[in-house]
Amino acid sequence: MTPYRVTRDVTVAECPWLAGNGPGNIDEGTTVYKFLKPTYGAVRDFAATLDPEGDYPFFELPYDAVEKI
Repeated sequence: MTPYRVTRDVTVAECPWLAGNGPGNIDEGTTVYKFLKPTYGAVRDFAATLDPEGDYPFFELPYDAVEKI
């Protein structure tokens, strides 16, 4: 699975869906992976997961906040 690096802090103030059941704030430098399962239209930008296999749970990150490592 190709890892991605978060290139800037992504906060719940910017992306409120990261709160609650989400992972919360995502710090610059965090390694994430592309979520490989269907999102059924719930994600517009980058569907991410912390799971190296690309499995649940998933969350959305802005495209401009991730880069392929």
